[in-house]
Amino acid sequence: MLTSWGVKDLASLNEHIKSDRSLYATSGQQLVDLYNNYVQQMEPEQPKLFGRLPKSKLVAIPMEASRSKNAVPADYTEGTADGSRPGHINVNEWDPEHRLLLNVEAIAYHEGIPGHHLQRRPPGKRNVASYPTGCRLPVSTKSIGRANRWWNTSIAIPPWTSPTFRAKWTATCTSQIHMGT
Repeated sequence: MLTSWGVKDLASLNEHIKSDRSLYATSGQQLVDLYNNYVQQMEPEQPKLFGRLPKSKLVAIPMEASRSKNAVPADYTEGTADGSRPGHINVNEWDPEHRLLLNVEAIAYHEGIPGHHLQRRPPGKRNVASYPTGCRLPVSTKSIGRANRWWNTSIAIPPWTSPTFRAKWTATCTSQIHMGT
């Protein structure tokens, strides 16, 4: 993939990403749709990856306009424990032409499934995400965010959908692991 872009190293990859407008959103609705797409792809995989699951569903919705200009690309709002209100990935639609699409998949997984959406703790339980035997992800809710970055499991998970995302993800994870973050 990198050679098809004429990219030889990380610096030229970053330059290509900055200049290729097809890697950026064209509308706020496109961003919301992408987040929902990643949620829908991961939902059927939850029972394979985790034991106890939240009762509430997860949906991506537009972030409130009053806070979007200075907010992160997306954040999470917890649903109700009884499942009557879904959890939300609040998607920032402000200035979509400057929102890099390469980040959407990672943020969707971090904020949603298997990220914050699985952090709700039932009474008397350590965490809702009960990892299967052989899975190397940490089980404390404090470290689930870090686990999302590392994805070091011995079980099959859905492949990353974008080869561009995989290339950027590999470079990012490698630098984070070496830096100890």
